This record gives sequence, structure tokens and C-alpha cells, in this order.
Amino acid sequence: MGTSGTAAGPRLVAFTHRQWLECACRVVHEFGLTESDRTLNLMPLFHNHGLNGAVLASIYVGGQVMCPGPADMEHVVTWLAEAAPTWLTCAPTVHAMLLDAVKSEQESTSSAGLRFLRTASAPMSATLWARLEETFGVPVLNAWGMTETGQVTATPLPPGLRKPGSVGVVRHGFEVVVRDEDGAPCAPGVTGEILLKGPLAYSGYFGDPSEAATLLENGWLHTKDLGRIDDDGYLWIEGRNADFANRGGSKIWLPDIDAACAAHPDIDSALAFAVPHPRLGQDAVVAVVLRAGAATTAEALHGFLSSTLPAESVPRRIEILPEMPGSPTGKPQRRLLQERFGNHPTPSRRDTRPRRSTVVMEIAALWCEALDLERVGEDEDFLASGGDSLLATWLTAKVAKTLGVDLPVSALFDEANTVARMAALVEAARGA
Repeated sequence: MGTSGTAAGPRLVAFTHRQWLECACRVVHEFGLTESDRTLNLMPLFHNHGLNGAVLASIYVGGQVMCPGPADMEHVVTWLAEAAPTWLTCAPTVHAMLLDAVKSEQESTSSAGLRFLRTASAPMSATLWARLEETFGVPVLNAWGMTETGQVTATPLPPGLRKPGSVGVVRHGFEVVVRDEDGAPCAPGVTGEILLKGPLAYSGYFGDPSEAATLLENGWLHTKDLGRIDDDGYLWIEGRNADFANRGGSKIWLPDIDAACAAHPDIDSALAFAVPHPRLGQDAVVAVVLRAGAATTAEALHGFLSSTLPAESVPRRIEILPEMPGSPTGKPQRRLLQERFGNHPTPSRRDTRPRRSTVVMEIAALWCEALDLERVGEDEDFLASGGDSLLATWLTAKVAKTLGVDLPVSALFDEANTVARMAALVEAARGA
């Protein structure tokens, strides 16, 4: 199973069948699932949340699960009516899309039989939490864990105490501690790195079993998540270790961006860092210092990184600096870059050219619908506008239905990453 990069860079985690069953069993017992329960899985099956948290948990208890496809929201209201789920589990970004789909319907959506909504994979804002509970009339229950461990914490079912924004209390035989930079335990309410100890659910990393040992310290696993534990024992995820950016639930390993930049002949030094994003939570930015005499541009560097990194890891913003900020000892620090650039919005690449064809206008309208924008320019990058793999799935389905052209989801991250480029592909396909 591929990780999303929480404890190290993205890895393939080796599991036994028994370990998978144990992970599924935790979800079943924590949320009181029975053979009478039904769920609608809107999460991809190549990560732990969809496969384990929804599908295997349902199969384990003898319940029902419907898998219509990840985040295809066009028919989700119909699916909700047909499947009549008793529970749902999604990442916050998918919950937000689900909420928008339900709100867009003129008639109210019945949630009869629905017992709770589960959220995991990324932090959920208190605002989204409240909107979901108001719309569906059921409690939102948060959960937290890792691919390597399965579910570790969960919000108790009613009448247990629920705290919006918290990921709940520690369960399943795990121990969790929060430590400061010196490794000392933090007092309640103080933020530090989260370490855990307990029944780790994996057998090592595929191809490099020894890699797991680098994350362990006297039996404690370094999660690289930052958080705090309050006086009631509830865990709050406050952020990520500075070596990661959590982009809508997909964890970007920032040292990979550093290494890609180091391969460019005009770059003297580079350091990627995470910045807030209004819809995705975080996005990746990279600061670079050029070699003496180099005259490359941010646009040229973006093209280079696009050719060497996976699409989701390409930074949407590149800052060219005269020198790299560092600690008093001179060591570059991502935290300093986050503080300096974290409140700067990503510059828009939207243009103001008149749209040249009906196809361009139709595609732009679909982009605005998918990305919740009032307008989008022909040269606006899909990922820079807040797109992700789930929205790409929805958008390509809408293009196929509206314009009659099937585009692969991967096109949104490559040859169809702008409205203009997508329109050119659609027009070429129609003329073929």
C-alpha cells in the first residue's frame, strides 16, 4: 500500500493479511459497525482511507459498500438516495465537495438512516464540521492514523464528548506522546511532535525493510505530525513537520523538490516549504538562489521541475532570492521561509484575453464549477487554481458528458493543465 508520505517520503508499505484485518477491525469496533450498515465509498482505493477505512471494514463486518468511483460528484445525490448509507467516511476536501453537491440540489436531501460522518486523512476546519452537521443532522466523527499504523485515534460516538477540530482520543492499545524539540514531553496544550507506540500495522517498507528502523526511537514512532493533547486527553493536529506539505490530503515530500532543484545548472541552493491554501489546506512553494551570472526565470524553472517531478509535487510558486534565510548558525530553515512568504497568495496566471471559441467558454465554465471560482483565464494552471486528483476525475467526467470527448485524468496535470490546452485537445479530438 502506498503511503501519502506522513512519516517519510512516499513509500510502499508491506502488510500481511492479518494486519489488514486488524486495521479493519479497529474501524468496525470504534464506530459500532454491524452487518446492517451500508456505506458509499467516495475515496480512492489506492490509499488506506478508502480501501481499509470504508471497503474492508464493511466486508469484515458483513455490511454493504457501494464504490461508484472516487469523488464523481455529478450523481452523488442520486447515489445517496439509492445506497441509503448509514455512515460515510471521506477526506475533508471530499466532504466539502459532497456538501456543495447536496446544497446545489433544489430539493432537500434525506439523510434518514445516516448515523454519522467520519473524516480522516487531513484536518477538518470547525466551519466545515458545523456545516456538515447542520446539513445532514448527524455527528461528524474525526479519526487519525497513518498507513503504517491504521487508525490510532477517534472521536467517541454520542453521547461521548466531541470536540470539533480534534481527532479524538487514543484507542486500540496505542500510546501517544507529544515532545518538544529537545525530546522532552510537552505539557497539556503545548504543541510538539507526535510520537506513538503500539501495534504497528506493517511489516516494513517494500524494497527497504530497514527504512522503518530510522523512524523508531526506543519503540516510539516519529509521525512527523505536530499537535497537542488537551487536559481531557483529546489530540489536536496543529500542522506538519516542515519537511511536508499536506495538499488536500496528499503529502508532498519537500526534500524531493529540493533534490530536483539541485539538478538544475543555474540553481545554487533551493528549499521548498509549505504555505496555507484556502481550499486545499496547504500547497508547496520553493525558494531558490541562482548561481552567479545565471539569468533563468521562475517560468523556466517551473518547466524544468514539471519535467522531473510528479505533477502533484511541482511547486506552484517559485521565489528567486538573493540569499537563503537561515538560522543563527547559518543553516537554511523552512520555517523562516514559511513565516516570510506564508501569507502571500500564489500569483494568478490568469489572462484577460477574450475567449476565442465556444469550446473554450464551455471548458472555462466547467473549470469554474469544479474549482468554485467566479472566472478563470485560459492560461491558469489547474493545480495552481486549487485542483487535485479528485477534482480532475470529476472534471474529465463532465467534459466527456458535455463535450463528448474522453480525456484521461492525468491530462489535467500535463497536456491539458490549462483551459486553453484542454480546449485544443478537445477541438483536435472532435476534428479527428
